[in-house]
Amino acid sequence: MVFSTTGYPWYLFSTTLNNIDPVLGRILPSSHPQVADLTGKTAIVTGANVGIGLEVARAFASMGGTVIMACRSQSRGDAAREQMLTASEGSISLHKVQVEIMDVGDFDSMQDFITRWGDKPLDILVNNAGVTLGTYSKTKQGLELSYVTNMLSQYFLTLSLLPFMRADARIVNVSSVGSYGYKSQFDVSDLDHSRHIETKLGLKVGDDLPSGLAFELYQRQKLLQIYFTREMQQRLEKSKKYGKMGISVHCYHPG
Repeated sequence: MVFSTTGYPWYLFSTTLNNIDPVLGRILPSSHPQVADLTGKTAIVTGANVGIGLEVARAFASMGGTVIMACRSQSRGDAAREQMLTASEGSISLHKVQVEIMDVGDFDSMQDFITRWGDKPLDILVNNAGVTLGTYSKTKQGLELSYVTNMLSQYFLTLSLLPFMRADARIVNVSSVGSYGYKSQFDVSDLDHSRHIETKLGLKVGDDLPSGLAFELYQRQKLLQIYFTREMQQRLEKSKKYGKMGISVHCYHPG
């Protein structure tokens, strides 16, 4: 099955928006995120040692929540946690922020995390970790690496952790306005695009990706995140088990 999606006008829109974002940031008044009381709540944030993930983890912890910083590297995760606690000047409790190892580009690593998690309750899952690759790479399971990191990991973690989510839990998928720029077609039998890359383009693992292709893969995956978010929300609402729990699924462009 093949289905089409967005076209050139959306690509032009997303490119223009990305270019003017830094300018608008200097002109518009500074925003003040809503502060909630997250006391007693537990959140998992992937890719939490840097950038958006680190700031989200910091915000949740400052609101009283217990935050699990899911990071690929123990040393980088520990360093980010220490930096967060030091900058908080004691306003964030040590036991409120924990580092857990998880590589969202490796299903074995994700499954190990799920096993360690056990049956602990969860209130917030932020699927933040993402990547743009310069070389054609695959996971140990044979799937294109950026597809697993940016999209399939969100599906895997969400469904694996869903049984432990409490009422009114939130699932947040970090997407991008770049999703509007994807103007080709999806072949659902080749969602990771590896067959196209290998048979149509003649690339093999380890080859450099043309810059245009690398960004196209990113756009594809960010659009798939949106489709997944919408479908997940609809299925939860119709579910006999979860329909009355108030669990919500969101995606957003950071910026």
